[in-house]
Amino acid sequence: MGMWRRGGVITVALAVVVVAVSLGAASALDRTRPHDHPGDNPAFTISSVVYASASGSFPAATCSGPGALLYPGLTRCLVFTVQNNRHHAITVTQISATLDPAYPSPPPQCAGAYLQLPAFSGTLVVPALSSASTPGEPLTLKDSGTNQDACENFLYHFAYSGAASAPERTDVDLAASPNPAGSGAAVTLDARVADGDHGAGPAPQGSISFYLCADPGCATTSLLSSVSVDASGSATDVTTTLPLGVDHLVATFTPSTGTWAAAQSRPITEVVGSGGDHDHAHGDHDDASSRGHARDHGHLVARAPACGSPGGPTCGEGR
Repeated sequence: MGMWRRGGVITVALAVVVVAVSLGAASALDRTRPHDHPGDNPAFTISSVVYASASGSFPAATCSGPGALLYPGLTRCLVFTVQNNRHHAITVTQISATLDPAYPSPPPQCAGAYLQLPAFSGTLVVPALSSASTPGEPLTLKDSGTNQDACENFLYHFAYSGAASAPERTDVDLAASPNPAGSGAAVTLDARVADGDHGAGPAPQGSISFYLCADPGCATTSLLSSVSVDASGSATDVTTTLPLGVDHLVATFTPSTGTWAAAQSRPITEVVGSGGDHDHAHGDHDDASSRGHARDHGHLVARAPACGSPGGPTCGEGR
């Protein structure tokens, strides 16, 4: 055992304290997503690793060295890792630690005021179905100034909880007119972005990219143009370069702030150089007043660019 001398008083300190982390950490989003259902897995889970020391002051950019053991008066460096279980990015703003009540409480000499548990407060963006780690946070067993032998070899079990926010779901509508259009005629592409929950708040901020598809499913695309979304949530472009025949088009929304989620319209068809209307032959079942107009009500499709690619839209059911 080690010994501490403090103010002329000799106190015997514990030799080893082992830190363990309980599984199944709790988590919560600050709002329920439209497609989240009771019984779903937690929005995110939290785990941690304890290191011997930190680089500089806390919160530490890096932690290093094996550090599973605690000693009185010695601060360790703990890093939280958040696993995002949702199909959209989340921003974790808070993580806190408590002693897991499912396990025995530590002796009074190494609990309560003598145990400084780690906590995180800030902005941690965690990509969809991925993980991210916080800076190192302090974990300290304080020297009580009294005999702490009863704490020797005590096994701590921590439970973590956290709070996070998620971008507002967005819907993208795409229309092309006139449809059909004559060869070389100007075709107006009009996209509208709206709150996917049909709220009355401000329009999403960002840009719309219009794509020409090489196939009906828009697995391969070429960029026509990118236009900033205006205050009403609209973006418009005029093109005269669409090829003759039945063209397939799609629009994607890229947010300029983390408040909104990326989204994509469903593909639409535009007929160029023909007087016939082939919408229905290509699976567009909108009524006659909305031919060439597709609505995305939250079912995002893996198109242009591919879902999950860097900077690409989040696809799935918008969870």
